[in-house]
Amino acid sequence: MDIQQTLYLNAFTVVQLARVAIRTVLSPSTRELRLLRISDAAAKRTSRILAGIISILGYGQLLLQPVLAEAVSLASGQALSALVALVALIIAIMATLMNRQAVTDWLLETPDDSRRHHRVRFLAKRWHWPVLVYLAFLFFVVLIGPAERLLAVLTASAQAFAAIILGFVVVDWLARAVTKGVHLPVNVNQRLPLLERRVNGLVPRFLVILRLLVLALVLGVVLSAIGIFDMADLMQSRIGLALTGAAASVFIIVLIAYMLWLALTSWVDYRLNPAFGSVASSRETTLLSLLRNAATIAIVVIALMFSLSQMGLDIAPLLASAGVLGLAIGFGAQKLVQDVINGVFIQLENAINVGDVITVGDTTGTVERLTIRSVSLRDVRGAYHIISFSSVDMVTNLMRDFSYHVGDIGIAYRENVEDAREAMFEAFEELRSDPEVNALILGDMEWFGVQELADSAVIIRVRIKTYPGKQWGVGRALNGAVKRVFDARGIEIPYPHQTLYFGVDKNGKAPPAFVSVQNKKVTRPATEKPKAASVSATASDAEDLEN
Repeated sequence: MDIQQTLYLNAFTVVQLARVAIRTVLSPSTRELRLLRISDAAAKRTSRILAGIISILGYGQLLLQPVLAEAVSLASGQALSALVALVALIIAIMATLMNRQAVTDWLLETPDDSRRHHRVRFLAKRWHWPVLVYLAFLFFVVLIGPAERLLAVLTASAQAFAAIILGFVVVDWLARAVTKGVHLPVNVNQRLPLLERRVNGLVPRFLVILRLLVLALVLGVVLSAIGIFDMADLMQSRIGLALTGAAASVFIIVLIAYMLWLALTSWVDYRLNPAFGSVASSRETTLLSLLRNAATIAIVVIALMFSLSQMGLDIAPLLASAGVLGLAIGFGAQKLVQDVINGVFIQLENAINVGDVITVGDTTGTVERLTIRSVSLRDVRGAYHIISFSSVDMVTNLMRDFSYHVGDIGIAYRENVEDAREAMFEAFEELRSDPEVNALILGDMEWFGVQELADSAVIIRVRIKTYPGKQWGVGRALNGAVKRVFDARGIEIPYPHQTLYFGVDKNGKAPPAFVSVQNKKVTRPATEKPKAASVSATASDAEDLEN
């Protein structure tokens, strides 16, 4: 085989291998195999341009230039090499300028149609500047250097270009993964309704870290290909091994901590999900919520300590300093410590649970949130109260085990107490006939009798045992039934009133004063005096009395 055939085979092999690599990345005829997220037209156009440039450079520099230099002269070979490089340079410059806007739009495109950062937009609109500088650099290498130097530059450029393309592929895949999110099966979402949201909330952060690592690796490969430093030697050095080992250890620690936290919170969500398994009680709900918060803090602290240890920091002085700092904070924040201690004992005594109606001080409301330091109440008007445990002297729980409705009903003094008692029990039987109300009652109504002889009424008291928290509804239903029965029996529920007496004799007797209001004004002589036994007043007289 003579030298011309050898040169042709070498040039053909190099050109075809390069074209195969381009077709592997761009895949102009098969969208499913394409590594880059570009359109079919862009893939075909880019593949055709790169294939033409590679063919011109490959056959010109590896075949025509040596043959002409051997057959004619070295100067003619160098001239042909410069001409070939100039032609390839002109084609590359024209392709760069003609497709400048299309490449800019492709760089600014995002999977979720979001707007790029202003720095990314700045670089995307000026991407052609470094490309033109690089092409000019290759042209000068061809003019002033031998073919071996051009081959070395092209090899380094191919390595850098391959690293950039691979980095773009990985980053684009991560971006599409973040956009699509994680979708769990329907049965898992039913059992763990918050798991998918938690995963989709933290997985993008891990993917962002991975994208930064990929970009750093691509930058290192590019700088190593250019010759600024040797990335392989750096990774094998003591500093490189320490950095990579620490980074890998920290990443594994954080990943394990995240998996533990996700498993714990998912288990708590499953236990609190009333659709599966046994329904959690109020105490279980409170304790599981506190367990989730405490375990989250513990996992974060432990993961941070292990991460600092893997990074080469001695955590023993840090722990000692944290202990001294905690002691100082304890002295300076005694109220906070008192909040925590009181909260611990309240939880141990099972005094409060989420959903209970309690009275703390002068505030009564439903417990919406319970931490180790405070309790949050929502009163009947919708106001939200946060009360620290250090200010709590007494807690009144209105929903523990069972409840009572204590009803105080007023009747007129002229009414018979026994008649009122019969009417009250009739009203209670009316309640029992309602299935919805009867389901809330735990026992018969208790008759306490006359509670008070008030100014305007005789107060009688009854009591009904109900399920926890149902005493108010039962009380409202009882009031409605009592009103209906009292009206039917003619038992008066009096308004506040006063009895007026005019004059008292020696025997202690006072004649009644009857006041009547008339629509028509009654006139009488000015000399006539009213009778002592009765008084008659008109509407105008009543207005005068009010005035």
